[in-house]
Amino acid sequence: MGNLIRLFKLVKLNWRRMAEFELIYRGLAVILFAPILLFMFNASMKLSGYRYITVDNVKGYLGNPITIAMLVLAVFALTFFMLIEVSANIYIIDQSYQRNVTNMKDVVKFSISNAIRAFSIRNIFLAIIVSLTTLVLNLGITSGYKVTVKLPEFIIALISTKKQLVFALYVLAAIAVVLFTRWIYVFHYFTLERCSFVESCKRSSALNRKHKIKDIISILMLEIILGVIMVAMTAVIVLIIATIYKFVSSVQILYYILLAVVLMVVGVFSMIVLALFVPVTYAFISAMFYKHKIEKNEEIIHCDKSEYIPDLMRRKKFRKLEGIAFSVGFIVLLVYIYLLATGRVNLNVEYVKTMEITAHRGASHDYPENSMSAFEGAVDLGADWIELDVQQTKDGKIIVMHDSNLKRTTGKNKNVWELNYDEIEQLDCGKWFSKDFEGEKIPLLEDVIDYADDENIKLNIELKPTGQEKDFEKSVVDIVNEHDFKDDCVITSQSYSLLKKVKEYDDSIHTVYVMAIAYGNILRLRAADNFSIKSLYVTDDLVKRVHNSGKQLYVWTVNSRAGIDRMLDLNVDNIITDNITLAKECVYRHKTGNTLIKYLDMLILDNK
Repeated sequence: MGNLIRLFKLVKLNWRRMAEFELIYRGLAVILFAPILLFMFNASMKLSGYRYITVDNVKGYLGNPITIAMLVLAVFALTFFMLIEVSANIYIIDQSYQRNVTNMKDVVKFSISNAIRAFSIRNIFLAIIVSLTTLVLNLGITSGYKVTVKLPEFIIALISTKKQLVFALYVLAAIAVVLFTRWIYVFHYFTLERCSFVESCKRSSALNRKHKIKDIISILMLEIILGVIMVAMTAVIVLIIATIYKFVSSVQILYYILLAVVLMVVGVFSMIVLALFVPVTYAFISAMFYKHKIEKNEEIIHCDKSEYIPDLMRRKKFRKLEGIAFSVGFIVLLVYIYLLATGRVNLNVEYVKTMEITAHRGASHDYPENSMSAFEGAVDLGADWIELDVQQTKDGKIIVMHDSNLKRTTGKNKNVWELNYDEIEQLDCGKWFSKDFEGEKIPLLEDVIDYADDENIKLNIELKPTGQEKDFEKSVVDIVNEHDFKDDCVITSQSYSLLKKVKEYDDSIHTVYVMAIAYGNILRLRAADNFSIKSLYVTDDLVKRVHNSGKQLYVWTVNSRAGIDRMLDLNVDNIITDNITLAKECVYRHKTGNTLIKYLDMLILDNK
């Protein structure tokens, strides 16, 4: 409680200056710093000779010396940018402690001065402390970076799909917490008392020697409180929108006018609150810093203005620049919040074509995957395509099966290539899903093609190579041609070399390259007629480039309303989903109404 009281006192005097700085800072992050990082990333690709990045070449790209050099430069740039915020907040709070009302001119000079100091030889490792702070103070201190500065999405996805990397990150986070408890006051010694990095670490550790556990628990409790505030604010927004809808839904024009006003007011208020989260967290740490120094009878040294950047502008001129910067930052953030809230929608809905819906492994939400029941269910639900996976048995038969091992769906712990089809035909692939489907058999590709031809539905046939096959792609193509089905299917694979073999054997077969990662000039992959990309990586620019090349873009696997609506707004050609009914509903709604209205209606319907 004592720390919260001290926190309130430190924030109260200069809270307007804190909010003003954070708004300007975030505006600069959106319009300046984030584009610089993106430019560096794209430059690293060009200089290292990578025109595109997929799962196959991402390790080589990340290990390239040019990439490593660019990554180091990016870390330095991010460190500099983050230190400006750290220094600015500590300065404002220190002025509040002295009961001084500060001005933006001194805040900027002080923060830039300390950020520059970090790049001397003796202070170069301060970047480590910045990284630790980012990991530990997840909500309050780093909320701005999560919104404005992002890693390339393929890197995030690569990490999330590799258990070893995820485990390593957890270990790193645990180490960060331990070290952070020792170095929690490094920034205060570095900025206020002008100590070197090493000296700051030593003095922080000494000051916090008896309070490590208590202090870190106090900070985590504050972060929880800030998180609860954000959840409460979101709930209030939903409640206000739902209330407006309840009373004026019969008058649509009035509803949307009032709704626009409410969203604007709430957006401005939310932006101010978010801007205060960072200084509030630092104020809390500063309150503990001053408290511990008093308890140890250690002198409290305040920043000396004579030691940092000299006066370069007259106060009146700087005030004008400050006003302009604040206005620009405020407007940029308003626009950014609007785009974020609406999912960066494309309001030109008249150009949106009807998206085709592909049933992922059939109607696998309600039926056992890759079974005839799932394919029949997909037809009943109105899917345009069926996606299925094929593998080759020991005796060369092409069956419909996703896993190379049969245990998950049949209970038999054998690999597909180890058994002949007459053995596989005896297995039950439905009971694992539900007793209602007991007796379901693993189908042959040719049987599924016959069924699809009768029902006039197209097939997305994904090749699942195991390395044990013989003429795998040739066998699949022969089956397709024997049933005269090449115009109603595509052959897809995550192995580009396999698609090249398909094209070498029969160039008229339509191929689709399935990519978990897609960045750069993927259009150079000539063996792919179209592309199937994980929804995480689909951007407006990617869709336009693919379409401008005359190719189509499939997206997988999208099961949420928000995700499907985003794909519709981006104008992709085909969505692969487990939830066919939801996807069809979203397509219908998208064709019959404005995208922004759909988003707001979704908010209301999902929270009734």
